[in-house]
Amino acid sequence: MKKSYFLMAAAAALFAACSETDFVNEAAVVEGNAPQAIGFETFSYKATRQTSSTDLNAYYNNFRVFGWEGDVNFMQNVQVTYGGDPAEWSYSPLEYWTNATYQFYAVAPYNANVTCTEKTGNVAIPEAANATAATQNLQTTLSTTLNTGHFTTDTDWLLAKETDYTVASGATVGLEFTHMMSKFIVAIQKGDGAETVKIKSITISDNNSKLWSKATYANPTWTGNTDVDLTVSYDGEGATVEDDLNYAMEYLVVPTTGLDLRFSMTYTVNGLDKTASNVVVENIEDFVAGSVYKLTATIGSLPIKFSATVTPWTDGVTDGVTITN
Repeated sequence: MKKSYFLMAAAAALFAACSETDFVNEAAVVEGNAPQAIGFETFSYKATRQTSSTDLNAYYNNFRVFGWEGDVNFMQNVQVTYGGDPAEWSYSPLEYWTNATYQFYAVAPYNANVTCTEKTGNVAIPEAANATAATQNLQTTLSTTLNTGHFTTDTDWLLAKETDYTVASGATVGLEFTHMMSKFIVAIQKGDGAETVKIKSITISDNNSKLWSKATYANPTWTGNTDVDLTVSYDGEGATVEDDLNYAMEYLVVPTTGLDLRFSMTYTVNGLDKTASNVVVENIEDFVAGSVYKLTATIGSLPIKFSATVTPWTDGVTDGVTITN
C-alpha cells in the first residue's frame, strides 16, 4: 500500500536515467516582472520506519539534489533543508527557470554520501567506510519492534527523478522518492515445547558472494564490489527469546539476484546447547529494491522451522523450510 508524502520543497530532484535534451534558449522564465524560482513538490514512497506520518520530514529533514539544465550541470550536491513546516523546504542560492529541458535527480537524506556526475543519472556509492550500503545490524538487542529511529551508517536511501522536464510541465517539479535498498529481517520465536530459548549468535552469508557492503548504482542496475562481501550477524550473548516474536537482525542490503543464503545459529532450548550450521535458505534468492525480506526461525523441542516472507514494503508471499537438528 503506497504512502504519499507530500510537501513543498524549494529544490529537489532525482536519480534515474534520462534522454538527451537541448536548450531552447537561456532567457529566464518570468512571472509578472520577476524571474520564477525553481520549486519542487516531493512525494516519498513507503518508508522503513514504523510511523503513520505522511510528511517526508518525519523521516528526513534534508535531501541532496542534482540537476541539469539542457547539458549544463547547474545543481550539484545542493542541500534542501526542512524549515519547520511541510511547505517550508529551502535551498540557497535559488535557481530560476529558463526555456530549457531539465533533468533532476535527488536522494534523501543529504548525508547519504552519493554522487551523480553524469546527465544520464549515474549514481555512485563511495568507498568510504561511513558510506557503505550496509554494515551494521540495526537491532542491537532482541526486540519485539523494528528500528524506529533514524539510521546512522546504514541509510534508508530514497531516490527520486524527473527527466525531460520543462517549465511548461508545471511551475514546480513533482518528484516521488522510492527506496534504493532492500531490507532483510531475521526474527526468532518460541515454538511448541520450548519453555526457555536463548540465542547466542546468528550468522547469514551468501555462498555466491552476492551480499555486498559496497556497490555502485546506474539506473536501474546495482553493481556490487565483489571484493567486499557482507556477512550479516547478531551476537546475542545468551539473549532470552520472549513469548512474542523477537527481531534479532535488521539490515539494509544492496539489491541483487542469484543469492545462495546460508543460515547458522547457536542457541539453547530448555538449557540444552544447540547448533544449526550452514543451512540453505531456499526461498530468498533475490533482493529487490524497495522490498522487505523476513526470515523467521521458530525454535521448539521439535526441529527448527523457518518461514521466508518477501514483502513489497507491505504485502508479501510466505514460504517455509524445515531444518532437523
